[in-house]
Amino acid sequence: MTLNDTRYRLIIITGLLSMTLLETVMLVTDSVEAFLFNDSSFSVHLGMRGLWIQSILIVLSIVAIISTASFDNKKVKTGVFVVSIIVAGFMLFHQVTHMIGGDGFDIHFVFDVLHHVIGVWTIMNAYKYKNLESPSTT
Repeated sequence: MTLNDTRYRLIIITGLLSMTLLETVMLVTDSVEAFLFNDSSFSVHLGMRGLWIQSILIVLSIVAIISTASFDNKKVKTGVFVVSIIVAGFMLFHQVTHMIGGDGFDIHFVFDVLHHVIGVWTIMNAYKYKNLESPSTT
């Protein structure tokens, strides 16, 4: 394992972990907000489909994190790159729909923007990592 290989792995793992943490924080923030203000629109907004989507994104991120830490081959590197695009891309799409719907600047906006910055950083480094030669075939 080369220094570049280790560096990219650490960056990707940090990026995916950070995005997963932000997704979890946003879910908790929404839940607390709904509880504090006795607001049932949270359940209408997120709904079961939203919970499923958020759960799938978190599971994909965790599998990519474990794969990045455990394996070093082209298929895994490509898979991690694709997962990074899916997770970051979905959150960007989600925020755009909120902005089109008229949502303004709030705490979710701050979390979303940070998620996008981390997502771009992770995608760029996953792309570079994907194109590194694998020293082993495991």
